[in-house]
Amino acid sequence: MGIARISVPGRGVRPHLGGPVLGWLARWAESSQEGARRNAMIASTAAVARRRQREEVEAYLATARTGRTARAHQHPGLPLAR
Repeated sequence: MGIARISVPGRGVRPHLGGPVLGWLARWAESSQEGARRNAMIASTAAVARRRQREEVEAYLATARTGRTARAHQHPGLPLAR
């Protein structure tokens, strides 16, 4: 199938590509969108895992700080361990 020319009012004559090219373009666009969506889901999953790990570390450190503070009040003459 060759290139046909289509007249568009106000825009002159424009080339029109036949069915095979349009079919390929549609499949490429769909495949590209699926790849982008898959990449976004992978990135989102990784971001959630990093956030969860950061929150766990923050909770652990908050608990550790509280424990050190409590020990310091019980034994004011002892230095705090680091």
